Amino acid sequence: MFLRTIIYLFFIVISTLTPRKAQAYSWGLDFGMTHILSDRDSSLPHETSAAFMISRSIVDGLSAWGGLNLPITPSIDPSVHIEPTFMLGSGYRIFEYDLGPNSTLDLNVGVLLGRSLEAEGRVFPISSFRINAVKNNHLTVHCGISTSPLSVGNDLSWGLTYGVGLQF
Repeated sequence: MFLRTIIYLFFIVISTLTPRKAQAYSWGLDFGMTHILSDRDSSLPHETSAAFMISRSIVDGLSAWGGLNLPITPSIDPSVHIEPTFMLGSGYRIFEYDLGPNSTLDLNVGVLLGRSLEAEGRVFPISSFRINAVKNNHLTVHCGISTSPLSVGNDLSWGLTYGVGLQF
């Protein structure tokens, strides 16, 4: 109940904020995949997850991010279990390069707080680095790396992410 209230308040506050810079598209919706690796054995992905992300532009370059990561394959290592995870945080566009009249390439860095959706869910920090290619000012393709201290043994987990999205 408390988490649901926090989520509602987060999106109410974000939806009422207006970007300082006039933008044609201030919302973003992304769908992709994440291949999760562990520091113990980074040669093979431990698990593959479907990733859903929604973003809202707050001011020029700064966005609020919300996401959901749902495992779709079992882990190859029985000692590693990745739970479905909900995430909230923010991202900042640190670099943008114009590829043409309606296309850009940018680099985003983000910091999020994740919570597993299991009954006694853990809360943990997540950092993310993404390269986005934006075509026609609203179609996006992204790839990146995320990292988090997910496992119980304080092993650092890495995520290779990629996907497509829409800005509206």
